[in-house]
Amino acid sequence: MRFRTLWPCAFAVITAGCAASRSHVSSDRHNPSGTTRTSIDESYRSSVEIRTSPVPRWSALSVDEEAQLDEAGRRVAASVVHVRTVVRPPAEGTAGSGSLASTLAGFGGSGFCFAADGLIVTTEHVLRDATSVTVVLPDGTEQPARRLVADDRFDLAVLKIDSASLPWLVAAQAAQRAGDLVVAVAGPNPRLTGLRRGGSITRTGLSLQEDLGPDGRHDYGELLESTAPVEAGFSGGPVTNRDGLLVGIVVAAAGSADGGPARGYALPLSDDVSATLARLIAEIEAAP
Repeated sequence: MRFRTLWPCAFAVITAGCAASRSHVSSDRHNPSGTTRTSIDESYRSSVEIRTSPVPRWSALSVDEEAQLDEAGRRVAASVVHVRTVVRPPAEGTAGSGSLASTLAGFGGSGFCFAADGLIVTTEHVLRDATSVTVVLPDGTEQPARRLVADDRFDLAVLKIDSASLPWLVAAQAAQRAGDLVVAVAGPNPRLTGLRRGGSITRTGLSLQEDLGPDGRHDYGELLESTAPVEAGFSGGPVTNRDGLLVGIVVAAAGSADGGPARGYALPLSDDVSATLARLIAEIEAAP
């Protein structure tokens, strides 16, 4: 298996993309509190085009299971947004210029409304080094991110936009187990073929720290693994159960070198993750 976070690598590129993207990640936004802030410069725009390989929507599910998850995904989609970013490419002649990472900059990811109107949860790595962040709502309308806060440890971020009247997702109360059905949902990204990907949980409490976070910046020590075949553009989006209740946040995917089945990885809503989200939400709501 080859593992990678989903920024900004296209699904067809499994080996080179994320190693390149990590090579020029800045850490000047880190502070001892664990919270980072990113300035947003609306003046920079990018015309980078990215193509992703088609991925099956469902993985080894019965007709009834597909129908259940499809219905859940349709309901959840009303709360899911596309987080479109612009990342300024490295200057010519500097480290990273001409690399895959700079070529694919600006793919963005997904996010979802949670806890209050206008608050969007996503992952920190979707927003990393962004000079502009735009939230595309389910109906296709766009809003700039007014403020954002992020947490390096759990790879989480919260955006503030104007009131969007989106339904909030509600967290599941029961612990997830292997075999539970789940659906991952992406925001309205025109580069994706299919915004709902279903499967079942294969492992819980899985550590991919050595694969995804060897530098210790993020804590990937307790993830959910599922057969939902996610790809670039799903990162930061929700993973829900068949009832549409939130069970995790997409952070990574894996594919085998021989073209075997893909795997999706999500950050579960553990006590620590839930507490971190609560802190970020309180901080962004308190900001002027």
